[in-house]
Amino acid sequence: MNNRSQNFSGYFNFDYEASKRHIVGVQASAGGYRQDDESLILSTYSGYGSVQADSSYRSASNVYTPDKFSYLSGNLNYTFRIDDKGSMFYADADYRMTRPNAYTHHVYDRTDVGGNADRTDNLQKVKTCIDTYGVWLRYIKVFNPGTRLVSGLSYYASGTRYDYVYESLEAGGYVNVFGQSNRFYLDDRTLSANASLHHSWSNHLDMSVELAVHFYGAEGEQKMTGESFSRNEVNVLPAFRLAYDPNENHALSLNLMSMVFRPNYFDLNPFRTYLSATSYRQGNPELKSARVYSTGINYTFFKDYSLNASVDCWRDNQAFLTLPDGKGFIRTMPVNRGSSCFVNWGLNIDKTLFHNRLNLSYSVEGNFVRFKNDLSYMDRIQDSFSWETDFRAMALMKRQWTFIAGYGYSSHAMSDSNTQPDRHMVDLMLMKRFRHSNLSIGLRKFFRKNDKDVYYEQPGYSYHTFMKQYWLAYASFSVTFGNSRTKTVIDRSNAEVKSRTSRPVK
Repeated sequence: MNNRSQNFSGYFNFDYEASKRHIVGVQASAGGYRQDDESLILSTYSGYGSVQADSSYRSASNVYTPDKFSYLSGNLNYTFRIDDKGSMFYADADYRMTRPNAYTHHVYDRTDVGGNADRTDNLQKVKTCIDTYGVWLRYIKVFNPGTRLVSGLSYYASGTRYDYVYESLEAGGYVNVFGQSNRFYLDDRTLSANASLHHSWSNHLDMSVELAVHFYGAEGEQKMTGESFSRNEVNVLPAFRLAYDPNENHALSLNLMSMVFRPNYFDLNPFRTYLSATSYRQGNPELKSARVYSTGINYTFFKDYSLNASVDCWRDNQAFLTLPDGKGFIRTMPVNRGSSCFVNWGLNIDKTLFHNRLNLSYSVEGNFVRFKNDLSYMDRIQDSFSWETDFRAMALMKRQWTFIAGYGYSSHAMSDSNTQPDRHMVDLMLMKRFRHSNLSIGLRKFFRKNDKDVYYEQPGYSYHTFMKQYWLAYASFSVTFGNSRTKTVIDRSNAEVKSRTSRPVK
């Protein structure tokens, strides 16, 4: 693998204080990500228990994003200081544009046991246009120093245009392959309302109660086939938090919350995106949003030690399963696997010694998960217990140099989409802090038994993938500049829009 990337971003922020209570702000940001990745994979296949190979493959691919400029956003915001107690009103209007375009060139050679060779050479062009408009309102009412009410209302609408072209090399050049190119349009909108009450009963006891309601709707259409679908759902998400700090050496907190994870446009696109001559990825327009209900308790004592335990219950788990499609291809598709219950507990220790010149941290945690599968080709009940530990030491040296060493171990574990074997990790880093910049140099390596990376298994079908692990050497230098007083709204950007571009096509 050979990976090269260029990443840049910047923003302009302007605030105008019309009076003591009224502030108007404007922000514009732009960014881009340019990628050029090459990979060469040599693989040999044989039947289970056989010593003779029945076929060998050579797969070479190049993923290239031609655009240096792919992101633009604009924001107009207004702040009103209602009173001197801290009551505030915020209003924001947003526009965001993303253009995550990518080209993939793939050459695939197959040789069977008889020496017969077969080659495919294809070019995949992906052009995506996403435009999002939104309005965000927030009102904070401070009744007294210990009690405040926070309420909000937002509306966001997005239009996604996904254009996928599949071309194959023939005499004279690349030719569009009929039936393998597609255009997919998705329009969605979200209306959200939330309110939370924060109250301090005393200097040692705090409580907050929150309720959020999301109204979501979407329409999608596959332009090449005329297939269409619509989605409408209402999510009611309550949350509760209680914190008790009897003294400076002890702190106890209890959290109850609920969340929803909606699929993005790429997960819903029903058309095929070919990954090789024998495999493809396909979206699922029937994919439901995943919901999670979580409760957790955390106890911190003597500032350096903490115990935590949590239980997460999932409905309509989203898993990316890789299985034969019955037509000679291997298909990867997101599906709703079923429900699961995840139990986690852990201990964390963080100690600072020698007048803050040495920091030692250690953590250990155990996990138990039970899957109740709704898919006919999976076992009805699957249980998995795993644990992991991590140790890290950070020493402050002369001239602002810092040395960091870490070791981690994670046992065999089952996730939504696959099962991963146990592994060890070693990380070494040397860091230099300047006034406005940082320099980092490091080494990292993962150790796995037999280099086994991921193991997938379903009844009647399974395979192993292997990846040789090498020492990774890295170096980075960063410079920070700008006015830290300005109001930053990038962190408040709509998480749903960000998630739509979180899985680039390769």
